[in-house]
Amino acid sequence: MRPQRAGLLWTPGWWGWTDGIYRWHGGYWGETVGFYGGIDYGFGYFGSGYVGGHWRGDQFFYNRTVNNIRNTRITNVYVDNSVTRNVTTINRTSFNGGAYGVAAQRPPAAQAAAPTLMPPTAEQMRQHSMAVAEHAQRFDPARAGPAVYGNSRATERLVEPAAVRAPGRAAPGASRRRAAAGRYARMERCACAGLRARGATPRAGRRG
Repeated sequence: MRPQRAGLLWTPGWWGWTDGIYRWHGGYWGETVGFYGGIDYGFGYFGSGYVGGHWRGDQFFYNRTVNNIRNTRITNVYVDNSVTRNVTTINRTSFNGGAYGVAAQRPPAAQAAAPTLMPPTAEQMRQHSMAVAEHAQRFDPARAGPAVYGNSRATERLVEPAAVRAPGRAAPGASRRRAAAGRYARMERCACAGLRARGATPRAGRRG
């Protein structure tokens, strides 16, 4: 995601327990990464700060240790293995406070600081609006989580095959394509059976 200008870093949003309710704390751009509830989002956001990359002048360099860099056109990379952690207990909690949330507290330095904050970009807001409109992203007690966990870029729609999906959840339209293929196969078998009943030899047809 390209920020408004070089030198800015993204602080992700987080859910936190405040005054008896869970409230959403929106993300923002700033020159430093602020508090995001102690939530381990991965990719360098391990609950405090950010170790996924840094700016060198007007160029951003990615830490290959915590980012899955598959695009060969991305050459601004480095390796810093010191940021990896040996975690034996997997904690998937994604909210702060309350009875079962992450117990991290905002550091006093972060409370006293008053950094210059910038709102999400227009691309991020469009992505947010698109995700809100997706009913498959809403809470459903019958399933373990949302249909899509993430996108590779902000302009990627949730229905695209590249979206990171929950295990066993196919992209929308995949089931329709499988059903159509099944109907075609059944029609083909019935047609061949009819030809054999009349003594004719089925020919291999070309699928359009």
